[in-house]
Amino acid sequence: QSAQRLTQCGHPALGRHGHCHLGHLRWPGRGAQHEAHRRPRLTLHPVPHHRVVLADPALAPQSADLFSSHEHFIEMLQIRKSSKLFRLQTGHDVMNRVAFHNTGPEQVPGMIVMSLSDRVDEDLDPEREMIVVLFNTTLEEQVFTIDELAGELFTLHRVQIESNDSIVRDARYDSRTGVFTVPAQTTAVFELPQ
Repeated sequence: QSAQRLTQCGHPALGRHGHCHLGHLRWPGRGAQHEAHRRPRLTLHPVPHHRVVLADPALAPQSADLFSSHEHFIEMLQIRKSSKLFRLQTGHDVMNRVAFHNTGPEQVPGMIVMSLSDRVDEDLDPEREMIVVLFNTTLEEQVFTIDELAGELFTLHRVQIESNDSIVRDARYDSRTGVFTVPAQTTAVFELPQ
């Protein structure tokens, strides 16, 4: 049987948009008797160190927490839908268009920095030349320099400029130096217009 990990995000005790492993989604076997009624079954297995946190009634999510998580999810879907660069269809496109910049011995722990380029092959996004996504999982604001992007005019993604999350709106880019600044525990998406 195959299994897929599930995550829960947005619990205040786990941090802004924090994640915890909750379980596996299991698909029934492929026997003929199951074909017409195949439905996934969810088996929950909380991560041990989160059990204490999640059991504390004082940390139960409030209505505002649920609304914030819902809004964040909608914004992420809007960003994903905004560009075909987020929905590459072939291995060739992934290999030619996606680059990871926070690698090697000098990498900043707790950060993933990825770029998606429309400067190669067919034009997939008529509005954007490139997208840079920075995942900052640390508890501190991070700055990250991509020297080869100095002089480019990146802006925070328009969905995040108008976000309900005031923290993500603090993410910024300095075109003179190629420096991106991302608040703690934040995913920031920057776009370079064509």
